[in-house]
Amino acid sequence: MRLLRTILPVVVLSLLFACSGGSGAKNETSVHEAQVQVSAAPSPSAVLAGRLGEFWNGYDFANSTQGNRDAGEQLFSNFIYLLQYADSATASNAVASFYGKASAHESSRNWCHATVDHYLANPDSPFRNDAVYAHFLTAFIAGCSDEALSGRARYMLDMISRNSPGSVAADFGFVDRNGRSGTLHSLDSRLILLVFNDPDCDKCREVMPSLLADPLLGLEGLLVLSVYPYDDAELWRDSAVDVPANWLDVHDAGSEIIDGLLYHLPALPSFYLLDSGKRVILKDIPLWHLREVLSSV
Repeated sequence: MRLLRTILPVVVLSLLFACSGGSGAKNETSVHEAQVQVSAAPSPSAVLAGRLGEFWNGYDFANSTQGNRDAGEQLFSNFIYLLQYADSATASNAVASFYGKASAHESSRNWCHATVDHYLANPDSPFRNDAVYAHFLTAFIAGCSDEALSGRARYMLDMISRNSPGSVAADFGFVDRNGRSGTLHSLDSRLILLVFNDPDCDKCREVMPSLLADPLLGLEGLLVLSVYPYDDAELWRDSAVDVPANWLDVHDAGSEIIDGLLYHLPALPSFYLLDSGKRVILKDIPLWHLREVLSSV
């Protein structure tokens, strides 16, 4: 299995300048040797647009050797890092250019799709970013003549676009441990943390005990809504645990969340942070990021 490359807030400046030319072998050298750490965000928008536009100019997509593909994967991780800082038009143009170059050869086309899925669709990838992934799906759909493949991509684009930061989170009904019914939008709290989880999920069983004991989740003005999104009420009832006073432990008795495709939940547990108006602040974020944000509130 391929290992995910580790990328910190590092911009490979010399790599970016080298991307305008050179062979695949030169790219491998620049990827592995010419790294410069900077603490600031990437360059101003006009310069960033230029760099992204020529980012793949020096990479030989026709070269299918493992060394060149490894170099390409490192380039890709840097590419998606930079895309986070680009405006929508710049990111769309850069991704379309990437697909245009990669699609010229069957081997690179297959490598391209596998790499995009590995970094942006894999729920365990630290690089997951739905906003960036949406640009790749949009570009793929635009250039895909296979109706079945483009249909799957449209479905995924629709799912990852739901409950985006800044939008009002989809409402759903629930039943709590005391048999009382309620809805997400009826809750009144300065902040609401949705914790979608499943007592039959290994990762949930690993994570939930530490969450229940975490003082950060006892933050004043924070309501934690622990949601079992499936319809197996017996499993949920049998998994009852003591929860802190600011938690509500509920299940979706009407199966709205799953059957209605209200939320994209590629893996559990999944965390959404909402404001008092139920607007999404953070969507499906990793646990370390959640704790980082709550510690600064």
